[in-house]
Amino acid sequence: MNKKKKVFLFGIDGLPPEVFHSFIKQGCLPNFEKLINNAKQIDIIPTLPATTAPGWLSIASGASPGTIGVENILLPNFNKTPDSIINGFDSRYSGVEYIWETFSNHNLDATVLKYPGSWPPRDGDFIQIDGAGGYADITCKFDVAPSKGYVAGVENISESSPEQLFPSGYKDHWRIDTEVKDIVEVFPRDAVGWTGLPEAYTTEFEFVIHIDQKGSNAKKILFGLVYRTNNTFKMLLSKSKDASNVKTYLEEGQWSNWIIEDEYLHPYAYRLKLIELDIKEKRFRLYRSEGHRLYGYTNYPELEQDLLNKVGPVVEWTGTYDYMNQLIDLETQLEIYEEHTNWMIRAIKYLTENKKWNGFFTQWHVIEYAHHLVGACLDKEHPYYNSINVERDLEFLKQVYILADKIIGEIQSVIDDDTLLVIASDHGHDLVHSIFYINNFLVNKGFLTLSENNEIIWSETKAYALFPGLIYINKVNTWKYGIVKDNEIDLICSEITNELRDVIDPNTRKHPIKVVLDRSDLKGFGHYGNRSPDLVFCMDKGYEVASRISDNSELLFEISIPYKEVTSGHGSFFPFSKSARTIALFSGPNIESDSHALPHNLVDIAPTIASYMEIPPPRNCEGRPINIFKSVK
Repeated sequence: MNKKKKVFLFGIDGLPPEVFHSFIKQGCLPNFEKLINNAKQIDIIPTLPATTAPGWLSIASGASPGTIGVENILLPNFNKTPDSIINGFDSRYSGVEYIWETFSNHNLDATVLKYPGSWPPRDGDFIQIDGAGGYADITCKFDVAPSKGYVAGVENISESSPEQLFPSGYKDHWRIDTEVKDIVEVFPRDAVGWTGLPEAYTTEFEFVIHIDQKGSNAKKILFGLVYRTNNTFKMLLSKSKDASNVKTYLEEGQWSNWIIEDEYLHPYAYRLKLIELDIKEKRFRLYRSEGHRLYGYTNYPELEQDLLNKVGPVVEWTGTYDYMNQLIDLETQLEIYEEHTNWMIRAIKYLTENKKWNGFFTQWHVIEYAHHLVGACLDKEHPYYNSINVERDLEFLKQVYILADKIIGEIQSVIDDDTLLVIASDHGHDLVHSIFYINNFLVNKGFLTLSENNEIIWSETKAYALFPGLIYINKVNTWKYGIVKDNEIDLICSEITNELRDVIDPNTRKHPIKVVLDRSDLKGFGHYGNRSPDLVFCMDKGYEVASRISDNSELLFEISIPYKEVTSGHGSFFPFSKSARTIALFSGPNIESDSHALPHNLVDIAPTIASYMEIPPPRNCEGRPINIFKSVK
């Protein structure tokens, strides 16, 4: 053990090597370009499936998904029904030691900042900040008031999607546009009863908006007023019709400062942006960001006031939901990314400069989200490629990578010569042009039965599947209403496998199923725990699996619509494929600066860190250290 040494792990979710290197070649990522010239680059094979939860936990522990006990984002809730899911990011479902816990066990100081799957914090003497959300579009337990759009005079307000059957428990962790209306129509009216307004204000109209606060039946009310002053139209929002209680003043295109709500059980903060304002038509678009708690999101409560004062309120929600459901435009989405990135930078600088650390572990999810949103711009194979704004989307994507480069520059400014900098990703990204409805397929083939009300009849159902391609047999000894006996499992798995291999996409006339793996095959991919599926199938580039059962159960394939559904993905791809693979970079003292010829697995990152720090790897570690150091001649 060497206490002079340090490790900084910066995780970038969903980093596709080709896109990354193309932006470096364009010269817009100078910090990465300089780093790569002095770094060891490793080709990385993700977990099966190539999803966020098992990926980041494998990086943190050096263990395979089966050993961890977290084999997917969506985990089945045994002794219920196969569609009953729990959140795979909850640290209580993980049975392994994380690298920061290893540091703590060896009297090394560690800081964990917004690392997926790390909340709630477990025993150990390390600093942890959040980690309960902000990735994989999951809602955070510290989200008091989910983001919202308020509109007036706007036609074609985003409507709910056709009714679909989602896995039970899904809406407890993810926002579903078929269940919640997050664009709220407000109605302008003549302004009356306002007091304390300057004489120079000429009122145009007023309105009211509500803020739904989780865990409370009481809604927060803000009174809005649009007015003219000095030939400029503005909007104010106030807790009453008294100008002395104004929360913010806005012009078109402007963000408010942070608005603190401290009258609620859990004080929180949010910002507002006036996206559009048209006085003549009495039309506007107003966006409210997520209201994240100001306290209770660390394992050191005394740290939270310093973070609030020095770093600012947590900027967490960067998910795809708001843009895909038309709460915001792409320009606003990039501004949200920028504010989140700046908060991360301030947090990193404050924590590294003011707290002792030998290991710093953090993750940034923005590149993953950006590819989900505009991935179609990278591949002419998408059927709607010619109808999207390719030039705009490519520039948006480039600006997101520039944000990543900005963070790297700031990290490099706070680390010293004895610090090993590890930049790792959990999986790559590639085109998604079609959605495959696996449970519709199981219905069509007689393995899953629906009632006339589109509800699953478990007493007649043999199998159910979860995103991104995990199939569970409805076994007698596993599920609440299981019907399949042990001696019938292999036959049903064989039947489903054969049917999957025969699937043809009517739009492309291709067989999109790349591989189907049974339980014996899955052991080679680290699936041998209690939560292991009975089958896993992977798809070719261009396809992603959906768990939901569509309103038309005959529908098997549907083209993904840009800006409303993901057009780039990862979870359904085979981990050895070019579409799923990613990279890791190691930079620091005595590092061999080149590209490693042989690929490695995510489980090899934690033992490499431990080896550098001269400590044992985390308990249950199954990986091996990567040879990243210069040879001694």
